[in-house]
Amino acid sequence: MYVVVPAMGVGARFYRQFADALAENGSGVAVTELRGHEGMQPSIPGRRRDFGYADLADDLDAAIEEVRERAPGSPVVVLGHSLGAQVACVSVARGGATVDALAFVAAGSVHWRLWPLRYLVAIQLFAALAAVVGHFPGRLVSFAGREARGVMRDWARLARTGRLTYGRPPVDAGQSLAVLELPVLVLSLHGDTLAPQRAVGGLAALLPSARVTRRHLVLDAGKRPHFGWASRPDAVISELEDWSSTWVQLPDSV
Repeated sequence: MYVVVPAMGVGARFYRQFADALAENGSGVAVTELRGHEGMQPSIPGRRRDFGYADLADDLDAAIEEVRERAPGSPVVVLGHSLGAQVACVSVARGGATVDALAFVAAGSVHWRLWPLRYLVAIQLFAALAAVVGHFPGRLVSFAGREARGVMRDWARLARTGRLTYGRPPVDAGQSLAVLELPVLVLSLHGDTLAPQRAVGGLAALLPSARVTRRHLVLDAGKRPHFGWASRPDAVISELEDWSSTWVQLPDSV
């Protein structure tokens, strides 16, 4: 059973084609909603409503528990896209919900050592803008959506330190992640400027004890493979199926 965690600023509907294709291949699938981007009654972030990585991980924990109740006995694979992979890492580091494996698609670290310096400057400016405005006005700057300042603060901290920390005071997930021995599939995409191979490797490096399988895919996904894979998911699904066969046979659709 796959539990999909969206990228920053992306709604669950975006993954409909991917979810349908997974189901057609016989896999159960659920797509979570990132807080602030729910399809109905969104928790719109603002000066009086703030949240960060820990809160997003709380929501994921609840989704995993719901999936386990609805599909008892099925192995649960959390598939994180971009920011969703960072949220998945926080969830498993805290041990809030039990998962059987992780899959990262187009997901990397934003640590400044993995990027040109201008990216560090931009991310810190984004976090500062969110602190001043009360939320991050993503549509205004053509990046992501309306995001909580806590999410941007945690994201900016990762960019500065290279450590996945969350909350106030910040909690470092590093030690917990370092000892996890889960199977992890890490997929990078050719031409993905938002998650290039070096950054993807940086996120995977936070899980040194995990049984990591890395694949680099060349997709027919248009000019924006970071997002285009979800509407042309065949290659990603093929990799998921090959990988899952090495550690568990996923059950029929539930």
